[in-house]
Amino acid sequence: MTRQTRRRLTFAFTGALIGVTSPLWGPLVLRGIPAFHVMTIEVSGTRFASDSDLREMSGITSLASIWDDPGNWEASIVEHPLIEEAHVVRAGLDRLRIEVREVRPVALIPTPGLVAVDGDGYQLDVDPAAHGLDLPILRKATIDSETGRIREEEARRSLAVLEEIDLLAPEFVERVSEVLPVDSEAFDLKLMEGSLVQSLTLPFRDASRAFLQAAAAIQAAEDRGTIESADARYAEKVFVRTGGERR
Repeated sequence: MTRQTRRRLTFAFTGALIGVTSPLWGPLVLRGIPAFHVMTIEVSGTRFASDSDLREMSGITSLASIWDDPGNWEASIVEHPLIEEAHVVRAGLDRLRIEVREVRPVALIPTPGLVAVDGDGYQLDVDPAAHGLDLPILRKATIDSETGRIREEEARRSLAVLEEIDLLAPEFVERVSEVLPVDSEAFDLKLMEGSLVQSLTLPFRDASRAFLQAAAAIQAAEDRGTIESADARYAEKVFVRTGGERR
């Protein structure tokens, strides 16, 4: 073991002892110890954002200490349009890790080229082809060039409900191929071939309740043949339309 390594280990042990025994003033002392200056910045949780961009945006330099308050770094990172949440944590003697949660693409809009949008209807700087995004196509929606957000309220509400349903039944949403606003009260979900139901109409209001009622009605009608459509717009009622025999 070299003298430099022993010195760094001594600093680390002393630093840990100070940090444990004096959590309030310990970091103030530790920040001035060169052994704790940041040499490596790891990044985790990214799929779309560039790791190098996040490192640069964080403002973390080699003069920073792993004991510095990460608040300003985290605030800078979430300024990135693809980052929803960020945490900077200590990952070693001279190492920090940026842990992020990215904004999630929910649907694609033909413009005519496909663009990805999040649950609030904002366009994301994500190439669907490059990232292999297999998401529902949202119809009757256009992007405002100034705000970068979907203009139509019904389309935005459709996205919000789709994201809500995804929390209840992600395996169902994975089979949704198209989202089509019907009017100011409801929207249609078109499903992939081979799904239990081909089309489901849901209201914007109390959508989760309506979805669960529709799921129960569809399950009950499964043995009656192919389920062409289910309409759950009406309180406490679900209208199910069946076709020929299930193949």
